Amino acid sequence: MSAKGESLPRAFVFELADLAAGGGKAGAAKRWAAAEKLLNKMVELGYLPVAVTDLPEAEAQALAEKLELARLSVRVHWVDAEKRKFPGVAVWREAVRAAEASPRTSAAWVTRSASCRAAIAAGLRVIAAPPPERSAEDFCGADIFLDSPADFSGSFSGDGRD
Repeated sequence: MSAKGESLPRAFVFELADLAAGGGKAGAAKRWAAAEKLLNKMVELGYLPVAVTDLPEAEAQALAEKLELARLSVRVHWVDAEKRKFPGVAVWREAVRAAEASPRTSAAWVTRSASCRAAIAAGLRVIAAPPPERSAEDFCGADIFLDSPADFSGSFSGDGRD
């Protein structure tokens, strides 16, 4: 825990599978380039990036290595989908705790409505940036809705939690 006067650690949580999803190889490469811009911006802002996944561990590790997530200091938080609802409220909270952060000071990037609802219920601020095929889903309650994760300006809503 932080000593009095120090700011609390902030986690930036996202689903690992979202980094490789969408539109075949070309679509995945474009999506990763946009996601990497968002991840870099959040790291600049002092957030600790945490990828959550329910992919089999070997598959998730291979994807993390392929994307060179260690270069961005991304922690990978594996979830046993048989024991936890994914992407449920508990998953988002566990990922934040794994980064020794607080939901109050943390944020999530989501690409589907179920993830959005769970992250909001877990107390995180939410950046919704779904791929085009999911843009019509309900992202009600998200702090920000973007066409691309690369469009994040670095500020939420000026509510003092930045």
